Amino acid sequence: MFKKDFTFDKKCKQKTFDGIQLMYNAVTRTLGPMGQNVLIDRARQVVDLTKDGVTVAEEVSSQDPFEEMGCKLAREPSQKTNDEAGNGTTSVIVIMRDICKNALELPSGASVIGVKRGMNKAVEACVKKIKEIAVPVKKEEDFRKIAAVSCQDEEMAETITSAFMKAGKSGSIDIERADKPGIETEKTNGISFDKGWLSATCINDRRGSATLMDVPVLVTDTEIRSQHVLIPYMQLLAEKGIKKLVVIADNIDGDGMGLINANNRQGSFHVIPIKAPSYGHNRIGIMKDIAEATNGTFVSGEEGIRIQQASAEHLGKAKKVVVTKDKTIIIADESVEIKKRISDRVDQLESLLDEKTKGTKEEEFIRKRLATLTDGITTIKVEGHTQQEYRELRFRAEDAIRALQAAREEGAVPGCGVAYLQCIDAVEAIETDNDDEKIGIGLVKKALLAVPLRILEVAGIAEKEIIVSTMKMNQYGYDFKTGKTADMMKLGIWDSAKSIRCCLEYGVSAAASFMTLGVSISCLKESDELLKDLGGYIKS
Repeated sequence: MFKKDFTFDKKCKQKTFDGIQLMYNAVTRTLGPMGQNVLIDRARQVVDLTKDGVTVAEEVSSQDPFEEMGCKLAREPSQKTNDEAGNGTTSVIVIMRDICKNALELPSGASVIGVKRGMNKAVEACVKKIKEIAVPVKKEEDFRKIAAVSCQDEEMAETITSAFMKAGKSGSIDIERADKPGIETEKTNGISFDKGWLSATCINDRRGSATLMDVPVLVTDTEIRSQHVLIPYMQLLAEKGIKKLVVIADNIDGDGMGLINANNRQGSFHVIPIKAPSYGHNRIGIMKDIAEATNGTFVSGEEGIRIQQASAEHLGKAKKVVVTKDKTIIIADESVEIKKRISDRVDQLESLLDEKTKGTKEEEFIRKRLATLTDGITTIKVEGHTQQEYRELRFRAEDAIRALQAAREEGAVPGCGVAYLQCIDAVEAIETDNDDEKIGIGLVKKALLAVPLRILEVAGIAEKEIIVSTMKMNQYGYDFKTGKTADMMKLGIWDSAKSIRCCLEYGVSAAASFMTLGVSISCLKESDELLKDLGGYIKS
């Protein structure tokens, strides 16, 4: 058993805060239009030059184990904001750090529970205000404004927005490497659905996704609980020199999942396990669509095919499969046969739309399936002159797409930190007689000023407090081109409302966890144990 080291009370909080401060110092240098790049050295890999907040956050760590826990505490809300909204990965750390810093100086006798309650009330008021000021985003030009703020490149924003609009609400967007420097788009056949991998052992991408090219696909409504169900399929493929498989099933657990995890960890056979989308009758329909799009067979007892009857002809094939924790994108082969099968499937579904289904839930479901099949997959291809440039372009494209999706869901608000300032009146209007709740409300109110202040600080503007005071008064943002405050909505500097909401919810939640700390426990490494045994130092 490892030896443990402990910190308590004030020292515990201070050490943890030092880790949060380290994360803040590194990540928030990228904040705003004047944000700086960060150079990241990866062992035995290329050096990365990036301005992407969550990418920097993933690399920040401390040799001090207690500070490292603070880094991890700050990294989680950044990652969650990135997963949900695409933007705001840096702002959430600014909010969290500001609350944690002020929480270190809470008056003695203050109840942490009461303070947290006040913070939650303030967040609820902010979320309500954000919903009120959010503007629905429907036009392509409006989406382009969101993309431009996210990727900070007008030409790139235009291409990504065009691809986003072509994909439609039911279509999906994939990102690939291009043959030459630049960015371009193309439309391909394929299908996507809102279910992801069942085991993280299949992940082969730094951003938490699993990607396989030219991969066989097994589609079944069977619950796979035994390894003996999968072994025959894996053996059939291994005999052909193929050591990868995508399995879309009703559920996978027990020995079946154990076999998948063991092979993924050893790198001997890469399997991506995916839970089938939807439920009941709808699930069967979607799985048949997937089988058609991959030129495979829907393996089901209802179709007269038992999964134990392993056969290579049951397996479909996809040109590419990308799976995150909550979404799957399948890009079909461009063969004439698959195009015909998808076309026939569309004709079959359209024939089901008649007077009997008109105005029913069945009609709505069929139209969703039709849109999924016909919208296909829009592919954005990017390439840079160097590996560093390619990775940077790819990350910016990914974040811009998520930001556009977030804007479509919850609308847009003024950018450059103005949305936070517009929430201050709502927080000040909260009524409470509880002194502890008032402290919590005050912590959130101060944090709402932190983002615009840090944007100006990173830009090297000395009069940041005066400018933010003016911004708060006239509800305008700072135009870095003119050096004056201006209406951000008219300038086209927009943020997605979802990213602002996520920043507040996750940032305040992480800060609340910090406030409850009393003890930190860390495992000592062998070298640390030796140092401690020798009184903390070694004489030369």
